[in-house]
Amino acid sequence: MTLAARLAHPGSHVELNLSPYSPAIEGSHVSASLFLSGVAASFGARPLFSGLDLTLASADVTALVGPNGAGKTTLLRIVAGLHAPDAGTVRFAPPDATVGYLPQEPPATSETILGYVRRRTGVGPAQDAFEAAAVALADDPSSSQGPSSSQGPSSSQGPSSSQGPSSFRSPSSSRRTPGSPSAADRYDHALTTWLALGGADLDVRLAEVLAGLELDADLDRPLGTLSGGQAARAALASILVSRYDLLLLDEPTNDLDARGLAALTDFVRDLRAPVLIASHDRAFLDAVATSVLELDETQQQVNHYTGGWSDYRAARQLAREQAEAAYAEFTGKREALLDQARRKTEWARTGRAKAAKLGPGMKLEKKYREDRARRMDQRAARARDAVDRLDEVEQPRKEWQLRYAISEAAPSSEVVLTLDRVEVRNGDFALGPVSAQVVRGERVALVGDNGSGKTTLLNAILG
Repeated sequence: MTLAARLAHPGSHVELNLSPYSPAIEGSHVSASLFLSGVAASFGARPLFSGLDLTLASADVTALVGPNGAGKTTLLRIVAGLHAPDAGTVRFAPPDATVGYLPQEPPATSETILGYVRRRTGVGPAQDAFEAAAVALADDPSSSQGPSSSQGPSSSQGPSSSQGPSSFRSPSSSRRTPGSPSAADRYDHALTTWLALGGADLDVRLAEVLAGLELDADLDRPLGTLSGGQAARAALASILVSRYDLLLLDEPTNDLDARGLAALTDFVRDLRAPVLIASHDRAFLDAVATSVLELDETQQQVNHYTGGWSDYRAARQLAREQAEAAYAEFTGKREALLDQARRKTEWARTGRAKAAKLGPGMKLEKKYREDRARRMDQRAARARDAVDRLDEVEQPRKEWQLRYAISEAAPSSEVVLTLDRVEVRNGDFALGPVSAQVVRGERVALVGDNGSGKTTLLNAILG
């Protein structure tokens, strides 16, 4: 009997699909696959997509693209089990594959770096499940021995949420129903899951990753005390140390500097697990994607393309040109046949009118004109029948274009900004001295690693 459990920190967007009790190798990814069949979703009364089919296997990286509001995040949440589809099925192979959904989320200000990473990697919820299973095993009268103290997470590794490490216990946790997994089975499976998610060495790996990202911060430091750049590095670290069998990423490049983007790119490229990514970062998608799934809101279609962003754009443009050519050919044939039918009908009308004016002594000519009019009517009918037999080709919908106008401002002085040995301090952080001059018409790019002081300098300029 399959036991499905969703374990999450309150407010978390991490889902673990825990099912049959099968062994796994510590630190390794199961060769997992995702199968979507006929999936449909809507937002209120507005349909988002329908008939969506997708298969993801090991090392597949599929980019999910489309305009804002097309349903990209909705699809990720459907795969994560956080949103029910209107129709269709979502299936994993094996059924107990772990699925990590890592969206862009504002971190809780009181959550520590370590607690945040444990929650995002699933290690924290898995630890809660393991500790609950250990309690159930200890309370199980049918168990000949309790859990081994040499395996699994200990309470010294810290809870994953505001709940204490042993407060997950249920009054019925030691009871079994006929056919349900035994307490020992649940314990073994919880331990296997915790190990597969990388719980045994998470703290060590996290410290190494944070050092590589140059985030020198105490793991027990609350996220609310970090700068924007530091928080972005912590979010990136939670991805880089994750060991899910299937990874779902929602706008993962937001707020990343060049170093962070390079680290994320290398991680996704080297990952054996299948990945589904929603992103507007074209260069990133070109670097990592093996295919593109487009939610085409304009055409109300779901299209799957092989290759990265550039391949998708080229294939999409070709498909649109072919669709427009097919529609032009269809409309050309239809108009030619309709024009032919109109001309034949007009000739028939004119012929009958002339025949009606002929006197009694012109019977032969009158019969000729009437017969010719009937033939014209028949040819017009055949032309209209040919129109009905044409294969209908739907007109490609016009894509919307963003157009806007910015009113001209009054001319400024030649020099619009001068910085003269400017120094800014924010706690322990010091920036400067900075000297620069910006003249009218210049466009200046302010670049640097996260936490280097870009926003601090802009705030100082704004006063």
